[in-house]
Amino acid sequence: MLNGNTTIEKLLKELNQMSPSGFALGLHIHVTAPRVLIQTYDKEWMEYYAEHRMLLTDPTVFWAMTNSGTRRWSDLADLDTGGVLKAAAEHGLVHGVLISVGDAKSRSLLNTARADRPQTDEEIRHFEEILETLHHRTSDDAYLTERDKEVLEDFMTD
Repeated sequence: MLNGNTTIEKLLKELNQMSPSGFALGLHIHVTAPRVLIQTYDKEWMEYYAEHRMLLTDPTVFWAMTNSGTRRWSDLADLDTGGVLKAAAEHGLVHGVLISVGDAKSRSLLNTARADRPQTDEEIRHFEEILETLHHRTSDDAYLTERDKEVLEDFMTD
């Protein structure tokens, strides 16, 4: 895990910097509802995704809800029966990585994308560390400072 002094704000800013085409972060998903949901993808993509109900066939969501670990989106092509990854690429989300941590009662996931190149193995390990830290730090409101709550709220409404 990352340094215990690393703030939630710093972690979310790192995700932003490392994900030029955006990211989707769902923390503590129980059944289908995340406790925290942050999406920084382009608005046009998020509207297209919602209008076409892609959540129902998204191979990254399916894999993340049934597995823990990391996967490149390209490794999930066989599961993409609804053409979600193809549509994502057409919207500039060409290279993506999925990270999933937790258990069936409380799972967190991170999808991160870029258009210019695949993420390196080192970047993927860092994404995993960030997600594990965020998953742990947001597991109980008692762990959150007032500033943490403000930052999460700000990211959720941007």
